Amino acid sequence: KVNILGGKPVVRFDGTNDQLRRVSDAALNAIVLPITFIAVTANGTNPLGLYDGAPGAAGTFRFYNANAVEIQNADPSIALTLVSAGSIVVVTAAIVAAARTLTAYRNGVQQSTGTGTNTDMTTTNPTIGTINTGSDGAFNGDVAEIMLINRVLNAGERNAIERYLGRKWGIAVS
Repeated sequence: KVNILGGKPVVRFDGTNDQLRRVSDAALNAIVLPITFIAVTANGTNPLGLYDGAPGAAGTFRFYNANAVEIQNADPSIALTLVSAGSIVVVTAAIVAAARTLTAYRNGVQQSTGTGTNTDMTTTNPTIGTINTGSDGAFNGDVAEIMLINRVLNAGERNAIERYLGRKWGIAVS
């Protein structure tokens, strides 16, 4: 297997112990809802461990269960699968009407949405590649690019970013 997507190199995570982590990064640790998380993945693996906003903490946005993204304790948890031809994953997390709301898109198409009951959100030492620094799962796959934006994008902005990333990485976007 080659670590390339669209003719460009990607980062491979082995599903065991690989992770990227920014410890004590004031800008990343200050992220609160709303947030837009964008990732470009290069295979159809389970997204478990792709991102954990605050390993071991309550109220964290993360890819925790098989083929799902959640705010801790599944409040809410929504379905999200990746595809082998490459996925542009966009997940928005916001407080809407005093509740946490997640919406997931893949390659330009909304996949799922869900609403929880709490309004807290924690971001401390965010990690790419593992959940709870590996004790609850690790991402097994290739990542080409990740973006964190400190607001929810409107549909036009999201579509423009998805189209740009699709052209850049050679992924079909609807």
